Amino acid sequence: MARESQEESISSTSNPGRPPGPASSPLSGKTLTPEIACRDYNLLSLWGGVFYHPVFVSSGARVLKLRGEPRYISRDGMPGVSNVLYHNRPGITVATLPLMFQYFGPLTFAPAEEPSSGCRILFALPDQIDYAYFSLPPSIDTSRIPRNWRIHPQRTLVVDRQGLGLWGNFFRDDVKNKIRKGRREKVIISQTSRLPKELWDIAYARKSLRAPIDPSALEQWCDELVAASLLTIHVASIDGKPVAFRGQLVFGEYAYDWIAGSDPQYHSTGANQLLMAEIGDEISKMNLYAWDLVGGQVESIADFKKSFGAAEVVHYHVSAALTPKGRLYSALRKLRYGFWRRS
Repeated sequence: MARESQEESISSTSNPGRPPGPASSPLSGKTLTPEIACRDYNLLSLWGGVFYHPVFVSSGARVLKLRGEPRYISRDGMPGVSNVLYHNRPGITVATLPLMFQYFGPLTFAPAEEPSSGCRILFALPDQIDYAYFSLPPSIDTSRIPRNWRIHPQRTLVVDRQGLGLWGNFFRDDVKNKIRKGRREKVIISQTSRLPKELWDIAYARKSLRAPIDPSALEQWCDELVAASLLTIHVASIDGKPVAFRGQLVFGEYAYDWIAGSDPQYHSTGANQLLMAEIGDEISKMNLYAWDLVGGQVESIADFKKSFGAAEVVHYHVSAALTPKGRLYSALRKLRYGFWRRS
């Protein structure tokens, strides 16, 4: 398959302290247009591919006020994405895992005609980065990660192709009861093109938490994703009043249960369960490889998603302090969030 590319070349040298070898060699290659990356390469088949889509990354960077943009590259015959985004922190450069990005980090991945060659994370990062923190899709092999990178096991909840084909067969009894109640309460499920901002706010306010992203900023992000056909939003309503919503990212062979919100006054109606069940009905007809429900680190959310038959799947966060400033930043993170142990 012919691979077109722009003539602009990019290169970066690895940071001091990285071990030698292919995994940490300088990144170089030609920048590919996003359209070609999506069309001619295996981005559509990559688990987490939507989080590498140019619209998702560039729109998210604007909303979150991060620096950087995705660059589609070719290295050693492998296509990939050099998509590092930076926090604007005084005196330190942090390559970050942004909010609302389930998976993120520079990768090369298998071209469409060679799917068996798999995906690899790129450790050749620009010299100015002091600290890096990425999230790897479940398909990434962690055996080649250099020793100076820490590995943090995570979990996500997944309904695989077989589970989607049998959607509804593995619902817990309490879920089935709530679905029946939702129908008795005349909960109506519909699709909308706009984010129900008030439900996003309510979902956090009930726990005395501030929403991680301002509702108006998230609305802007959602508008751009809906326009790019990457996001669908479903709403559960009672007597015309929206009481719950969920937003699904759908791209290539995967879907992701990306955002959600609900009014706790209506939790007893079964609206959340009926909403999830009907979204699953739609997704089960899309012939996807998997529906990644995310949210596996929060027990209450994980239990809700397991009640629909989702299974735990392990993936990994990786981090590295690459300079003295980065090591200081890492120490401060440990004081705030606790100590990580390499697994």
